[in-house]
Amino acid sequence: MLTVDANIEVKRDGEFLSLPVDSIVPGDIVKIETNAKMPADVVIMQGKCIVSEALLTGESTPFLKERLSVHDPTIIESKHVV
Repeated sequence: MLTVDANIEVKRDGEFLSLPVDSIVPGDIVKIETNAKMPADVVIMQGKCIVSEALLTGESTPFLKERLSVHDPTIIESKHVV
């Protein structure tokens, strides 16, 4: 398993806190900074980023990921979304 010794901004109780990346749980909202490494699936709610999936798929070409276009806000509020 990939381990990352870093902190990430996580929204808890309405405030962003700097927490170890391995402490995020389903339902958390996180700020992803430039060059962040995160061993988690996430839904992009705002902005876009380039993602390397080489460790997962072996694909060496990074992919552009954009925010999820959702008409149902309950998907974003789901406990299965990190």
